[in-house]
Amino acid sequence: MRSIFKKNPLFLLLVIGISFLSSCEKTTLPRQNEITLKMFGTSQGNDSGMDLKQTADGGYILVGSTQNLDENNDQDVYIVKIDAQGNEEWSKQYGDDGNDEGKAIEILDDGYLIFGRYGDRIGDDEFEKYYVIRTDNNGDSLWTQVFAFGESVDEIFIGQQKGQGDAFLIYGITDQHINRDGKRNNEIKLIYFDVATRTVNWITLIGGDGNDAPGSALLEEDGFAIFATLSTSDDVNDFINTELSVFKINFMGDIVGSHPNTDGIGINEEAIDILKTTAGNYILISDALLDNFFFFRKTDAQLLVNTALTQKFLGFQDSSGTQFESASANAVIQLLDSTLVIGGTTRQSLSDLNSKDVFFITKTDADGQLIWQRTHGFFTTETGLTNNNLKYQFGNIIPTSDGGFAIVGSSDFRTSQMICFLKLNSAGVLEYD
Repeated sequence: MRSIFKKNPLFLLLVIGISFLSSCEKTTLPRQNEITLKMFGTSQGNDSGMDLKQTADGGYILVGSTQNLDENNDQDVYIVKIDAQGNEEWSKQYGDDGNDEGKAIEILDDGYLIFGRYGDRIGDDEFEKYYVIRTDNNGDSLWTQVFAFGESVDEIFIGQQKGQGDAFLIYGITDQHINRDGKRNNEIKLIYFDVATRTVNWITLIGGDGNDAPGSALLEEDGFAIFATLSTSDDVNDFINTELSVFKINFMGDIVGSHPNTDGIGINEEAIDILKTTAGNYILISDALLDNFFFFRKTDAQLLVNTALTQKFLGFQDSSGTQFESASANAVIQLLDSTLVIGGTTRQSLSDLNSKDVFFITKTDADGQLIWQRTHGFFTTETGLTNNNLKYQFGNIIPTSDGGFAIVGSSDFRTSQMICFLKLNSAGVLEYD
């Protein structure tokens, strides 16, 4: 989740005594020919990659969106099936008249479940709704489900989490709540949906008078853990205060506990991802709403944070002299050896007037101590093209069956934006060189 809350530079003044991770493996600029990553899409519009899974045949299924080159230039949901070498086997496109986007995908025994955004067009206006598409193994649509709980209401999909049986927790944001000032504000909306019967089992709302948003959800033995951002705003000073919290939800949709993570740091943060380690601890990743750092917390089984040992500011650092202006995390995964890998996007300055966004991956031990960092991106010198502000936008990262990683995202390519896929080995190096 990106750009839900406004970043405020005043908080830079509140950061005192932050210690950086200084032991970092040297990282060089991406090579000129590093287009060995795989690209998919129309190559004419703006396509994006958001999520991926590894399939039983060793290949991958990617999901995102593609732009229609018609009079409206609407987005459609787009999936691509590739083999283990990154070669396209087939692709499918889904959508109606509005802007529809695929944001997550799950593999079933006999097909796929796609989750995302449905653009509900009413006159000249368009409102977001949760969207689920059920396909067979060839990507052909079997049914679609749009969750519309009010016409002029935005319901913004953030993510999904497998639950019990055939049910999935779908979570995001709704602006249907009217606060005490008579204004609409964002609440967290949870929908527990059985895909076998296409039945909504329950709906739960979490929030107050501020703008609240879920970052990620985790399946537990007795329900779900929802890592969320809660906020209050000062309309007069255009100022937003945020804090983090983990809500415990049982399988009936009841809120059975909440665990605030306000640690006295004095910094606005945005919840990004939550992971439970094999040792029973929780890892919480948040953006610190500082341009060049994200935040790592490790808690005990009761979600209590030992502030002296387990919270760190992490960012992309480079001992080669290259400047990295920002780092925003998107996801954290745990490997079989209990180490962690965090993926996201960082901005790399190539000169005073030339910068680009590239993928980064950071590997740490279970306590957040740095092991290595990598960036991946393509730097073009094609005739007639500018190198300024090339953008790589991170979608997701997964561990692969061979001990490596796979990443999906999007990147500028010539005059368009395309879906890109990277297969990395266990050291975070591209395999398709």
